Amino acid sequence: MHVPYRLVAAARPTLPAGLLVALALGTANFAATPFLIPAIADALDIGVGTAGLISTAQLAGFMIGSWLAPRVLAPTSQVVVGAILALAVANGLSALVSSWPLLLALRVISGVGLGATAWLAWREAFGHRRRTNELNVAAPLVVMVSTPLVAVLASEVSAGATFAVLAVLALIPLALPIEPSSHLGPRPGGRRGPAAPPAQQMLLALGLLTTGGSSVFVFVAVIGTERADLTAMAVSVAIVVNAAMGLLASRVPRPEWASPAAITAIAASAAVLTVTRSPAVFFVVVSLWGLLFFVALPSSFDLLSSRSRYPEERAGDAQAVMAAGRVAGPALGGALVSAGSLPVLGLVAAGILLVSAAVAASVARFHPPASVEPAPVDEPDARWDRSEKRLR
Repeated sequence: MHVPYRLVAAARPTLPAGLLVALALGTANFAATPFLIPAIADALDIGVGTAGLISTAQLAGFMIGSWLAPRVLAPTSQVVVGAILALAVANGLSALVSSWPLLLALRVISGVGLGATAWLAWREAFGHRRRTNELNVAAPLVVMVSTPLVAVLASEVSAGATFAVLAVLALIPLALPIEPSSHLGPRPGGRRGPAAPPAQQMLLALGLLTTGGSSVFVFVAVIGTERADLTAMAVSVAIVVNAAMGLLASRVPRPEWASPAAITAIAASAAVLTVTRSPAVFFVVVSLWGLLFFVALPSSFDLLSSRSRYPEERAGDAQAVMAAGRVAGPALGGALVSAGSLPVLGLVAAGILLVSAAVAASVARFHPPASVEPAPVDEPDARWDRSEKRLR
């Protein structure tokens, strides 16, 4: 436990270190899912398509956790600990069970823990560029490190061993500071501020972004192996590079037009990826997709935050609508691929993404930043700094 503590302390994050690590390690659970599906199918003697429901179950739990937690729970260290323990226990029990319905239920519980953690972490970062960059750097780093490990564990050992490792990793944040910022607590009376119309439009844009993007990217392994004639290892390398591009994205400026521009470029990438048979084009597009996504996401968050009177209260809403998109996207993609072809999927996904880009462009062009309502603080003379959306 002392090693991650020293590493995080050396990085000197402005976010609570435990929340930063918890969110990053949560990414490992999602990165592990594609590798766990065939391992679970073999272990429980079920079809691969059926085993794929663990992804849907986990995302459904994530949507529940990220939407419900802000409405029924106060952002306290006890809630952080509860979310971490829920994930760890669900993963630990997943390593032991041999019942398919019980495993599905445990993946829903793990998703609830992940959703609550995402809400708690992102509410700390909303409207603050450096904190947003910290979250966007941590996630790709974890994907880069965890993907080879998870691939070996799931394919060479067992799904149970993979779940056991994920359960142990989930406990690491408990050795780090996890106290959320007190000045971002609920407003008097426990009331939640309603989302302004521009904020509602940005939530729609985020939902469409993840719906269109995930509908294609969920088939990246199929496209790489069956159309571009690559090995599974080569595809995993492309995915690692995709994640690594997120590190570069944290250094890219994010003016207000960055969100619609990046989403438009993702739309073009989706169309190209579904028609190419060139290994070189596949690698370029998958790698570029990582850069574009990690520019589109934080810049869209910036727009959502700046157009919200209560930016910290939109963090959970954003995670919930994005989770809904990640559930709807693969379902849409699977239906289109079964009924037609990958190029048809590319065109539909590109259309969805272009609508997302148009909505974001409309918000950036026609809606000025909102007047931010300050959260309650102990100091009566504190003032809200709108340029950073933080108290000073």
